[in-house]
Order: sequence, then structure tokens, then C-alpha cells
Amino acid sequence: ERLGLSLDETTSPADVETLWALLADGQTLPDFAALAASVVSAIPAALLRQSPILSHPVFNRYHSETELMRYLRKLADKDLALDR
Repeated sequence: ERLGLSLDETTSPADVETLWALLADGQTLPDFAALAASVVSAIPAALLRQSPILSHPVFNRYHSETELMRYLRKLADKDLALDR
């Protein structure tokens, strides 16, 4: 009867609309533009992120904690002193 769904800041309104359309099973979809206009953010504007998060290629190159730690160790071995 219920579906739980977790979204993050990278989820776009188009993603939500697509998901909703998949789950609507032919029912009429709500007017997402009207819904978005009626939502008041609980986060003050001064605290909203202004820069992209985790956009550096390093975050996309290493897909496990082990790979990332090996990368950091390799940098430390080059004497960049990330571990001291």
C-alpha cells in the first residue's frame, strides 16, 4: 500500500515527474509547476549551496572507499602529506 522514496539534491523536478508518471498507472498527474510555486523552503537562502557538490573528477573516478583510500595513500607517498 505504501512506497518510501528518498531523493537528494541532485534530483530534478523532471526526475520526479517521470517517476510519478511511471507509478500513476494512467491517473491524472498533478500540476507540478503549481505545486513547486506553493512550496516554501524551510532552509534560509543564506544556507543554500551555491557551488556544485562533489563535481571534481576524483569523486567520479573512485567508486569504493578502498579505491579512494588507495588514491589518498598514493598522494601521501608523493609527499603531499595528506595523512600527517
